Amino acid sequence: MPKKIRNEAAQVDTATKRALESLPPFLTPHRLSVAVFGGAISEKTLSRWRLEGKGPVYLRRGHPTRGRILYATSAVAEWLGSLPAATTTTSERLRVERTAA
Repeated sequence: MPKKIRNEAAQVDTATKRALESLPPFLTPHRLSVAVFGGAISEKTLSRWRLEGKGPVYLRRGHPTRGRILYATSAVAEWLGSLPAATTTTSERLRVERTAA
């Protein structure tokens, strides 16, 4: 991996870690959507991910089927750390733009 990309990935990772450290130990789906993903991942998407077995590990408090959903902040950080870094080279972007036009 080129040095510049590694540095950018490290900065994003550090920024994400700092943001997660300032959050409470458990997050509701709404709080996770807004505070961690900036609203880019909706509560409905998180619900779908739970049904599909994707996304961060969650807890259900109370009733087994209607209980409150909570995400441990540490589990979210672990899940985010396990995701592969998505990178696109300039030549790949140009190729995609040319085919779309």
